[in-house]
Amino acid sequence: GRIFGLMPHPEAFLVPQNHPRWTREKIDCAQGLQVFENGVSYIRTNVI
Repeated sequence: GRIFGLMPHPEAFLVPQNHPRWTREKIDCAQGLQVFENGVSYIRTNVI
């Protein structure tokens, strides 16, 4: 099987305001959300 291990937790960064430097770096997208979107895309393409 496949093993997926990741640290730190991407679910902690689902909204830009959770990033500690979101105001200084003007982060406008939740980068942690991309991990989940990629997972859903993979499942839809390869499993379902």
